[in-house]
Amino acid sequence: MFHSSTVEQRVQWVSQLLVNTRPHGLVSKLSHTNQVSRQTLYRWKEKDSLCQALLRPI
Repeated sequence: MFHSSTVEQRVQWVSQLLVNTRPHGLVSKLSHTNQVSRQTLYRWKEKDSLCQALLRPI
């Protein structure tokens, strides 16, 4: 599914999700505020996490 957000917006949202101390309810808030499903946010987070793992030096 295509979402009409920019790459910069997605990076900003996912960055907030990757913080270890994110506040309770952040995913719901981002979902509601930006009209993106929670599932899509989690999917983007998963993709970002995999990319970061692949880019880490061995």
